Order: sequence, then structure tokens, then C-alpha cells
Amino acid sequence: MDTIGNILSSRQGKTGIMKSIASSMVVEFVTQWIQSQWGAAANDQARVISLKGKTITIACLSAAMANEIKFHERSLLNAINRKFGENTVIKFKFLL
Repeated sequence: MDTIGNILSSRQGKTGIMKSIASSMVVEFVTQWIQSQWGAAANDQARVISLKGKTITIACLSAAMANEIKFHERSLLNAINRKFGENTVIKFKFLL
């Protein structure tokens, strides 16, 4: 029996659903990474909005939180690209 991932991969050229699922997985991964660094309270300070192209958009309630994430940007980029493939994400955009 095929897994849903295999079925979607085989139809990838026919629909954009696989791209949408992959973007959602990256957004969830970044959300969990932020929580692992700053705890569940980080949910109140930063929210990962989307992955468009190769840019992750993160809304932050404070410049301090945005700066904290920027400070760890290289390690986060490495973690994302190790998990999802090289150059999945190349930069972050912050909304304050």
C-alpha cells in the first residue's frame, strides 16, 4: 500500500498540493525550533507566518524577539536545509 506522501509525490507535476504541504512542514519545523529555543512562551512573541519562495516570514511582537531569532539565524537555516534539502530557505523576513 502506498503512503500518502508517495501518492502526492507521484502527482507532484499535476498539482501544487505537494509544494503547499512542503511549505507547511517547513513552517511547522521553524515554529517548533523557536519553541525549543525559547519555550512555549515564544508563541506569544513570535509567529511563523509563511514560506514563500525561499523566504520565511516571521511576525514578532518585539524587536528583541526578532533580534534573538536573527542572532540564531545561521543555525536555524542549517537545520532547515539539513532536514528539507539545500537552499529550501535562504533568508528570513521579520514583521514587527
